[in-house]
Amino acid sequence: MKSFIILPLLASKALAWGVAGHEITATIAEILLTDETRDQLCEILPPWTNCHLAPVAAWADKIKSDPWWRSWTSPMHYINPIGDWPSQHCVFGEDGWHMPQKNLFTAINNYTRIVPNAVGEEQDFALRFLIHYIGDLHQPLHLTGRERGGNGIKVRFEHRITSLHGVWDGGLITKAVREIANYTRPVPEKRIERALRGAIYDPYVRFIAKEGLLGWWKNEYSSWALCPTESASLLPNEDMTSQLRFNRPLGQLPVTSKSLADDPDLPACPNHWARALHALNCEVTFPPQLDTPNPHKSSWLERMLDKTVGFAFNPRPDYLELDTPEYTGRIRNEKLVEKLLAMGGVRLAAVLNDLFDPQVDGQTRELMW
Repeated sequence: MKSFIILPLLASKALAWGVAGHEITATIAEILLTDETRDQLCEILPPWTNCHLAPVAAWADKIKSDPWWRSWTSPMHYINPIGDWPSQHCVFGEDGWHMPQKNLFTAINNYTRIVPNAVGEEQDFALRFLIHYIGDLHQPLHLTGRERGGNGIKVRFEHRITSLHGVWDGGLITKAVREIANYTRPVPEKRIERALRGAIYDPYVRFIAKEGLLGWWKNEYSSWALCPTESASLLPNEDMTSQLRFNRPLGQLPVTSKSLADDPDLPACPNHWARALHALNCEVTFPPQLDTPNPHKSSWLERMLDKTVGFAFNPRPDYLELDTPEYTGRIRNEKLVEKLLAMGGVRLAAVLNDLFDPQVDGQTRELMW
């Protein structure tokens, strides 16, 4: 088996939840790992991580600055249902999928298979991909192809010009981290504190774990990682071998009629998990004001001006402001971003615990103190 070769990486903007979103998801997952899982992951992760998941959580975005990596990993960060156009029309695969042979669902399924069976550098890299892609799954705009998941729609957020995707990648999380007024000191729960690394978002992680997992969602979070015992989209007598690996470039892989099916033998079920997350694009993510005949798109000139002049430059003063009580206020009041981050962490922990600690039987360890 050909091993990975680490290539020089260029500085890049992280997409997909942004660096903070991925690291927060990984940190929440780490809180819920069993001791056995943690010990085994520590043997896989590179020494510079100090046995933490967060330092590698955004790696799959950073490597996209290199053309070799970008050419074959980019499609794995998203899934695009055919005919999907939120908020007017949301469909979740009823009309099929764009790129069914290589996408976010197949990537999660494939790396879930690869991680426990690979060795050395291949196992390390496969783990990094799995951590990242489960995080991507919980950013709703990675589940729709409209305007490249909102990347092509310009809006305002806190009076700065950005894209709709940018609001969800970083704007909402940055605002939440900046405005949190408590949990700046360590909490008594050692499992929370040992997962933290002195990051600027540590108070936010404490807030989500204490107020969310031990409070608002205490009676429901253990069900988040459950998968159906049988996949509704899995057809009988179909061979799984054609979709086993995306860990290195293999050219065009065969497309099977069930390439997006959840495998009932795996602890991850991205298709099942994503259905409710995708619905958020029609319910919340795309405000109705963007359903105009000519929504504000990011032209090449506007993108260049953003990079050279800065976000303060505004050639289109009519961009929709999303930092409003109706939009951001609703998201804050419903704890939506916090729940998405928590869901990603719970599900990632459940998958890793199932792969590395068979005694847990696919469940995250309950937060009992």
